[in-house]
Amino acid sequence: MPIINAFGGQRLIGFVNKKPLVAKFKLDIDSFEVGFNQTILDKEYAGQFDKNLLGSSLEILEKRYTAPLGKPYSTLGAKGTSTTVSTLPWIASLIDAAEVEMGSENKQISKELFEKIAQAIYASNAFHRPDLESGLITYLDVSKQFNLKPSGQYKYTEMGINRLFSQFSKNMSVFSQITTIPHSYLLFEKSAKVA
Repeated sequence: MPIINAFGGQRLIGFVNKKPLVAKFKLDIDSFEVGFNQTILDKEYAGQFDKNLLGSSLEILEKRYTAPLGKPYSTLGAKGTSTTVSTLPWIASLIDAAEVEMGSENKQISKELFEKIAQAIYASNAFHRPDLESGLITYLDVSKQFNLKPSGQYKYTEMGINRLFSQFSKNMSVFSQITTIPHSYLLFEKSAKVA
């Protein structure tokens, strides 16, 4: 694996009121950032979507569209994986859990939580390399290279993630309409290609 200074990616979940909804993360030596490109999480309450979403429409793309940060989305390597109504609450739960974990004394994401986030959003550059000679980089390699530490309290984090997932799942009712679509012309508009 080549030595890297940063690793990150993005996943197109779908569209909120026809605007692309993208989950993304970036890890470098000093920091970890994770979130959505739109304000959809309540800033006060964990496990809740922002109240400004009330009455919004959500279109979920069935296929899994991912990419490195700043690159066009692709479904390559997504065979057997899909985006469902549960995907948004799951990723929202991981993001809320990461904020709590990084707000503690650690200031860095734990190995376990980073790996869950990477699996949900963008796991490797396997299908985004310019050529086969370019080094393969996976989230497991990144965990080792950045020397991410396991959490001694991860079982509690896991319980928190499950509780948040349940809360976010119930709170999907903020959307007045949720539809699943196999493909969308919106994906190919310039604004949806790169977040």
